[in-house]
Amino acid sequence: MSAIFSPEYSYMTVFVNEDAKNTIEVLDTDSKQPINLPDFKNQSITNVGFSQDEKCMRMYVGGSDMPSNLYSYTLESKTLNKLTDVLNEEINAEDLVEAQVIRYPSFDGVEIPAIYYLPKQASETQNVPAMVWVHGGPGGQSRQNFSPLIQYMVNHGYAV
Repeated sequence: MSAIFSPEYSYMTVFVNEDAKNTIEVLDTDSKQPINLPDFKNQSITNVGFSQDEKCMRMYVGGSDMPSNLYSYTLESKTLNKLTDVLNEEINAEDLVEAQVIRYPSFDGVEIPAIYYLPKQASETQNVPAMVWVHGGPGGQSRQNFSPLIQYMVNHGYAV
């Protein structure tokens, strides 16, 4: 999707769209080798920036089941600090649903990808109603980002 350099050009950050989810690789520009970043499991690093001296990074990390939080990361010591906790304290994070990418054939045999949110109470024996969330075309691709409205609908029993 894009690539940016740190202030002194020591690092290059490459952003890739993999199944509507950000993946990021930060490369040392001299060696062209990736630097090790913290593992955020099912969350994505959505934005990265470097301090002027390039010793620290800031990164936003979130996912389909969690709004993005701000972290600082010290490269030399590999120290990670979570700076924000933006999920409303009245929301139980266990109630939020992680999106899945599914694929289905269209009428002409072309494979269509979709981002699928399934309520936790849904099962093979417990059907739930479904809603279709249509994205806005090639320039407006839906992403596996946090959506309060979609999470609200899923928590009220609708597959989206």
